[in-house]
Amino acid sequence: MTITEFLEARIAEDEAAAKAATPGPWEWEPETDGWGDCGPDLVTVAKLPPYPDGSQSPVETVIGSWGHDANGITVEPADAQHIARHDPARVLAECAAKRAIIELSVNWDGFTRNVDVLRALAAVYADHPDYQEAWAVG
Repeated sequence: MTITEFLEARIAEDEAAAKAATPGPWEWEPETDGWGDCGPDLVTVAKLPPYPDGSQSPVETVIGSWGHDANGITVEPADAQHIARHDPARVLAECAAKRAIIELSVNWDGFTRNVDVLRALAAVYADHPDYQEAWAVG
């Protein structure tokens, strides 16, 4: 397996996971039910058109805090920000960017140039069983 084939396979896996998830963008809604024992909800905030009566279209819940257990869920603020920033829309954009970088790093005749750039991209997947130590940066 070449480094290019490895990267294309990992990007395809990332893309498939993102497409299977609830579409983004995501954001956290604070607890608003007043019960005090529920956590926040992670929701999609795709800008949907309003209903004909002018009311706002509902958001779709990705993770709901009620119903998981009696105490809801707890998400630390830094974790919540990280989760929301890495929603499926962002992952899909990153997949497209990585594919563009690969395309720019391979000549028309199939020879790789900028191999260090490809190695840097592959480093993200160093924990994958198909990763080859020969691809390590430096």
